[in-house]
Amino acid sequence: MKATGVILALFFSGYPFMLFSQAGSSADILSLLHQPQAGKGIIKVNHSASIDNLLQKHISSSRKNNTIQGYRIRIFSDAGQQAREKANDARKKFSEAYPDITSYLTYQTPYFKVYVGDFRTKSEALKLYKQLQKSFPKAFIVTDKINPPKL
Repeated sequence: MKATGVILALFFSGYPFMLFSQAGSSADILSLLHQPQAGKGIIKVNHSASIDNLLQKHISSSRKNNTIQGYRIRIFSDAGQQAREKANDARKKFSEAYPDITSYLTYQTPYFKVYVGDFRTKSEALKLYKQLQKSFPKAFIVTDKINPPKL
C-alpha cells in the first residue's frame, strides 16, 4: 500500500513526464525501475494493472499538451477600447527589462491579460514578483499550465 502511495505521489507531481522527456523513449517507467544499473539497486513495485493504465494515460496526455502545472505572474489585466494597446505596452516594458523571461498576451472576454514566466514552484515566481512590484504594482502570482523547462 505504501508503494502505491509513492507511485501515485510521483504520478501526480509530473515526475513521469520529466523522466520520459529526458529519456525520449516510450518505455514504461515501471519497467525502467526494474532494470539493473551499475552501482544502483533494483526497485520492485507491486501494483495493479489499473495503475499502469492510469500512468500511461497521464504520460500520453502530458505529451499531447506539452504543459505542466506551475505558476506565472500576471502583470496586466484590463478591458476597454485601449486594453489591447495597454497590454502590448506592458508586455514591451517587461520584455525590455527582462529579455530572458517569456511573456504571454491572452484575451479572455473582455480582458486582455499579460502573464510572464514559467515557474515550477511558487517560490521561484515569488523571486521575480518581488522585483516587479515597483514597475507593476498590480502584479500577482497565479497557477497556470506552463511550458516545461528545457533540459
